[in-house]
Amino acid sequence: MLIGAADQSRPRCAISTGNYGLVSHEEITQTGVDAKQAVEMMRLKLKFAFGRIRPTHDFIDSRILADGTTESQRGDPAPVGSNIFEFAYKGETVTVDLNLNPEKF
Repeated sequence: MLIGAADQSRPRCAISTGNYGLVSHEEITQTGVDAKQAVEMMRLKLKFAFGRIRPTHDFIDSRILADGTTESQRGDPAPVGSNIFEFAYKGETVTVDLNLNPEKF
């Protein structure tokens, strides 16, 4: 699940390169690969992709949170800070901080 602001989340969901690499014969040939090899590469890629390149939203569920939102209307996580979210379920609440701790790296 991808959780975040629309301006950050929507562009990531529009990218299919992360799922498949280059996704068309044209993209492959633009890298300098000859047309015959590009056709073979796409044939093999489609074989492993079960015949079609699928959109990112088929793989990743996303929750777009409005800027300044403090409550969720659909039960989605509510942002309480930058990359900090509050999840509530059946009367229990947990806060999750998705910020990387520089001391751990």
